[in-house]
Amino acid sequence: MPPISPHRRLAHLTAAWGVLFALVHAYWAAGGAAGMNGDPADTLGPQLYIGFIALIGLASAGVALGLAQRPDRTLTRLARVGGAALLLGVAVGTGRWWVNWSLEGDGAAGVVTTLYFLLGGILFLALARSGRGHARREHADVVDVRGVVERPDDRADQRPRGVVPTGRRHAEQPVHAVRQ
Repeated sequence: MPPISPHRRLAHLTAAWGVLFALVHAYWAAGGAAGMNGDPADTLGPQLYIGFIALIGLASAGVALGLAQRPDRTLTRLARVGGAALLLGVAVGTGRWWVNWSLEGDGAAGVVTTLYFLLGGILFLALARSGRGHARREHADVVDVRGVVERPDDRADQRPRGVVPTGRRHAEQPVHAVRQ
């Protein structure tokens, strides 16, 4: 079994974060009160709202697993937006505490939630950043000085002299396009 790349490991950790996020929110949508600030969701409106947030958590796990399988520009953008939204939530929540010089009744649960959002934001932004380099390494074709295209699966760990990545899959460049 080949070793798991750091990018895939990060993607799986980020997906686990999203699944845990969804499970906690599904529990709250079902009326659970543990770890919740305030009253449990006992009417349809709050239950649907919290249930929708649980679905967003599952979608975020799907984005992370999609990036683990195949780097994609759209999924990378979604990971960036999700990470930025989570960090924005941390900034707003922490800013509110700083302005009032108080946790405003949030207590330990608010601090844990804020740290969990911070972790999620960092994971998603790191995954998006990791995916860019991973995509370049995985999908770059190599053209040698004779104009022969080598696929990522075909090449050895080290490139011979005169070999350049084209950056496009299935693209052949003439020998005169190779710079030395």
